[in-house]
Amino acid sequence: MRLLFIQPEIGHKKAKKIKVSWAMEPLVAAQLKALTPQNVEFIFVDDRVENIDYDISVDVVAITVEAYTAKRAYKIASEFKNRGIKVVMGGVHATLCPDEVLEHADSVMVGESEETWEVFIQDLLDNNLQRIYKSEHRPKLDGIIPDRSVYGKRKYFPMKLVETSRGCAFACDFCSVGTMYKRSCTARPIEDVVAEIKATKGKWFFFLDDNIGADIERAKALFKALKPLKIKWTSQISTHALIDEELVTLMRESGCIGALVGFESLSIQNLKFVSKQWNEGENKYQKVMDICRKNNLIISGTFLFGYEADTKETFDAVLDFANRNHLYLVGFNQIMPFPGTPLYARMQNEGLLVYDKWWLDSNNDFGEVVFNPKCMDRFLLAEYCKEYKKRFYSFGAIVKRAFTLKGSLFCKGAMLTNGIIAKICDF
Repeated sequence: MRLLFIQPEIGHKKAKKIKVSWAMEPLVAAQLKALTPQNVEFIFVDDRVENIDYDISVDVVAITVEAYTAKRAYKIASEFKNRGIKVVMGGVHATLCPDEVLEHADSVMVGESEETWEVFIQDLLDNNLQRIYKSEHRPKLDGIIPDRSVYGKRKYFPMKLVETSRGCAFACDFCSVGTMYKRSCTARPIEDVVAEIKATKGKWFFFLDDNIGADIERAKALFKALKPLKIKWTSQISTHALIDEELVTLMRESGCIGALVGFESLSIQNLKFVSKQWNEGENKYQKVMDICRKNNLIISGTFLFGYEADTKETFDAVLDFANRNHLYLVGFNQIMPFPGTPLYARMQNEGLLVYDKWWLDSNNDFGEVVFNPKCMDRFLLAEYCKEYKKRFYSFGAIVKRAFTLKGSLFCKGAMLTNGIIAKICDF
């Protein structure tokens, strides 16, 4: 039995495939390879960096699907189905929009695959595929180490992806993660994480957790276990964790060089609107930044725009906060209503969506504002997002942030170098 697993490219973009050296290892491929029995040959193709051979001899094609890759994934599926090859799809989009995905696949995997993959493989061997494979509850992640041999000789970006936990206990209404995992977080045993890190023999890591600080006490135990490994790492983390100075100190001591934080807005009113009021706004953010700066941690931040009360002054305030606090990278992003989320349902009910299914609509280019904000014209919102990103990443602003930063030479150099890279790559 031969199974082909495909990591699809983002749809709607006409750009050439990116160089392998800039692409990150797709962890899901290694995770599924580890779950696949030896009597099934697991073949991997990364559509982002290489061409797909549609005439390859395989028995089934598995495709992981996100909203941004859905259109491309459906096109790939059609090519194989036209050749009489069965297709199974899974991932976040398949979980939140299973009926849509079923229109393009023979089978759909809803939820996490740790419990359903084995059943799917056996049904495949028995020639008895089901239409839906659904994980009814959160699986344990104990003892599962990704099989990175699946990457072969591809030379991906030299930063290893490792997952120490999965899910998020918060319920931000724009986030597909909280919706998919039903406001829960499952942690891997710390000894498994340590064993995996050692096995990769890497030095630089991105922990793929949705929120590595979700469980503060567990996070502290993890950071203590990482310290002897002498690695450098970064991850995503929430402000509710970064306000804990002991945790931040342990992060630094364990090799953390920085983190990505979803600030979303400086306004408490806006944070309540997206059910993220626990972020508490600018006063808390400033305390977080002071603690992180004291520990020489570089913080990148994302902000969302398009709330009812947003104006040009909202952008000014965020730009001022970002420059004043020497944020490493900043995303000036319009609110994105991902399918299956409470935000999408609300905008759909209020008639605010420009496209019913923006991820499939041929008139939509990714990066476009796909709803009609109540605060301003959607084209003006898009213009402001681009303008303020350009201002943050101007050479003058990058240099000023780097040389006025009170921190180590490493932090100054990293901020200068990566700020310029972000500008060149149009971050």
